[in-house]
Amino acid sequence: MIWREVGRLHDGTKWADGFSARRLAGLMGIAPKTVDRMVSARVELGEDAAQMTWKQARQSNTGREYSTKERLVGWLTTLEKINAESEHEQAVLIELFRAWNQEWISKEELAERFESYLENPAAFEQYLKEDMNSF
Repeated sequence: MIWREVGRLHDGTKWADGFSARRLAGLMGIAPKTVDRMVSARVELGEDAAQMTWKQARQSNTGREYSTKERLVGWLTTLEKINAESEHEQAVLIELFRAWNQEWISKEELAERFESYLENPAAFEQYLKEDMNSF
């Protein structure tokens, strides 16, 4: 969403009236450096940026390489925002992520399937047992 806003509010040379990386970052609740990286990618990619997701643009933008530590800190920051309230929720999240990387179904279908596992710990335990038996 923020990437789309950068594309809408920054034309590749300047911000729309009243906007800046700091202001957009404040409105979106992210670090200004992140918006600065998006603007750099927008400038480097030109008109092609409009057809890309932020993930694609970030991979195309060679201006910034992340260290392993920076990547791990980014992942932990994202996980922190998830706010799993119990060990059960954390376990379901981990399994959901594993399934998401292994199956070719939509997020909605996967969420629908995992909904009962989050609400019913016994059903989740049964799912894990069946998954282990498949090996």
